[in-house]
Amino acid sequence: MNGSIRRLATVALTLVAAVFIVSPPSAYGFAEDICYGPDGAPPHNCAPLPPSCSLDDPNGPICGLEAFARYGYTLRQPLGGRSLVHADSTYIIARTVGFSTRDAYWIAAYDEATDLGTFTPRDINGRLVPDADAWTTKDIGGLVRTHFATGGFLFHFLPTMRGPLDPEPDGSRPDIGDPRHEVMLTHVRRWAMAGPGSSTPLCTAGFTNPSADGDYATGTGCYGDDRPAQINGVYSLETPVAIPFTNVTGQQVISGEVRSSQFDSWIGSESSNARIGIYLHALGDRISHHVCTDAGTITAPSPDRPEFRIDLNKPTCDQGPHAVR
Repeated sequence: MNGSIRRLATVALTLVAAVFIVSPPSAYGFAEDICYGPDGAPPHNCAPLPPSCSLDDPNGPICGLEAFARYGYTLRQPLGGRSLVHADSTYIIARTVGFSTRDAYWIAAYDEATDLGTFTPRDINGRLVPDADAWTTKDIGGLVRTHFATGGFLFHFLPTMRGPLDPEPDGSRPDIGDPRHEVMLTHVRRWAMAGPGSSTPLCTAGFTNPSADGDYATGTGCYGDDRPAQINGVYSLETPVAIPFTNVTGQQVISGEVRSSQFDSWIGSESSNARIGIYLHALGDRISHHVCTDAGTITAPSPDRPEFRIDLNKPTCDQGPHAVR
């Protein structure tokens, strides 16, 4: 009986996940944990842990199915929401380490916008704050978590490059100084820390031409230059069912036709804060999704196979467990 329930839950979860992933909304991905209520109602927790979820079995199929269903509820909220991690906590941390109120706000706003495409602030009752347009981020939809075609997905799921004899990394404490293995994370960090006006590139999937040290994260230009390489990947719905995705190396898409070399002019005066916010989002997701991305792998091009391969078709990337985390 338990086996039948598990199989039914697995099938149902795969079908539900397929609906969200294959036809994602343009501005939202999975879910936020604080949703705004209509008519000035107080915000509420829209992602509680389902009662069926046991701390002893976080990968239980019924738990995963119910948690994923909560995502559907969140996506239907007309005013959307925000993440306490990517928005509120980022703001508090930025203020704590010495950023001004304004800088901390914009860092947090672009951290949240990395999930949503744009971020507009609302007050405690879900109403737009005064002069909300002036406090709304520019669109960075190319980085959104469900946007596979632009490479945005890879700002949220950051696998490592490692050989068959390398140990599995510990993404709960990622090594931000290891560009050979933590390719995307160290690449985005380097770009963010370089600041506005720098020639440091921001590349799709973080892939640059090999650096002097041989890594693919810190080279002087995006991989292949004017002869880009394919990036072929798979991401688990419910193992072994996976979503294939394809990109090409080159400059990261920021919004529409805007590429990363135009980032500073596109964002404007808050470009420095936006870079920091985007990096903090990637760092936060590398940690929070590490059970999936630690198991994931990147394979570099070779003479007989001139493409990058990203394998996230792992049981720990299944949508049920991911929904719980």
